[in-house]
Amino acid sequence: NKSRIMKSAWSMFKAGKSYRRHVFTFGECLKAAWADERKKVEKMDSLAEVSRYERNILAEFIKLTKENASAKYSRVILSAMQYINDNLTLKLSLSDIAKHAYVHPNYLSSIFKKEVGCSLTDYIARRRIEESTYFVAYTDFEIADIANFYHFCNQSYYITTFKRFLSVSPNEYRNSDRPSL
Repeated sequence: NKSRIMKSAWSMFKAGKSYRRHVFTFGECLKAAWADERKKVEKMDSLAEVSRYERNILAEFIKLTKENASAKYSRVILSAMQYINDNLTLKLSLSDIAKHAYVHPNYLSSIFKKEVGCSLTDYIARRRIEESTYFVAYTDFEIADIANFYHFCNQSYYITTFKRFLSVSPNEYRNSDRPSL
């Protein structure tokens, strides 16, 4: 059952990829799927009950995502964010993102900062850190391998960036209390 919960949260996260006006991290999805429902899931006796639960959680996630779609970002920024979120594990460049959004790189950089409130580089770094927390928390992958997977230039920079956004190191995060799945 516990692996099904993890798959459910992962399914919720993947379903959210098509609703990118508000970006939900896998961690947010996992918390939403796990929070108060944990006891209910543990009491479930059949696969059919778990499947119904999974469908309800997914429907709720999609509903919340649509409600949050009212974020007031321009088409250009939404396009850039979607491209970034869909390609976090690839090398990303300002020119590639701008090309995808059909604007000049200087224009994208300027309006991104105005609308989102942070630089494009900071946004990419934050999203990569948010996505990487799943691998830090729930796998035994080396921190260096996770850093490499998300295209951080080295492990030291990854750890520094991780601490900047989450106020703890990856190893502290890995060893912290979290739902056991």
